[in-house]
Amino acid sequence: MTEKARLIPAASVQKTFGKNGELLIRFLSDIPENMISSFNETEPVFILLDEIPVPFYFESIQPKGSGKAVVCFQNFLSEKFASELVGRELCLEEQMSNDPDVDVSGYVFSAYYSDGKEHKGKVTAFFDYPGNPCIELEFTDGKRSLVPFHPHFIRKLDKKSKFLKLSLPDGI
Repeated sequence: MTEKARLIPAASVQKTFGKNGELLIRFLSDIPENMISSFNETEPVFILLDEIPVPFYFESIQPKGSGKAVVCFQNFLSEKFASELVGRELCLEEQMSNDPDVDVSGYVFSAYYSDGKEHKGKVTAFFDYPGNPCIELEFTDGKRSLVPFHPHFIRKLDKKSKFLKLSLPDGI
């Protein structure tokens, strides 16, 4: 989760649903459909435990009627552990594209890959694709790359100095 990410309540845990850690969740009625579709097995949801947002990754997700799903979290594969989450809210990170000041065109960036080397350049464009905002990076050697503008890649975003520090996977 990024430093100033805002959490949006998206669902609530209704009850345990089986002996292997399954939980019945109900999606909140006022959340957009695209947020519900963002529940997947690779992105975490956050649950506040002692006022600290803790990421939980899904082991499985199965829709159950309208506005409900049966889910199981990794490492919570027993009814005892799962019961500790009953009554809690599942939250998603607010999408950065909801921020009116998210356009980082013209920012200077430093990108780090797994090789540990720093690669510099300028952000030449921002594309607000629904559900997948992207930025175009122009490196100092002239190469260009389109990169998802996702909080997992952003290590620092300084609007005042127009600087962006990225940690990117190989191949981008």
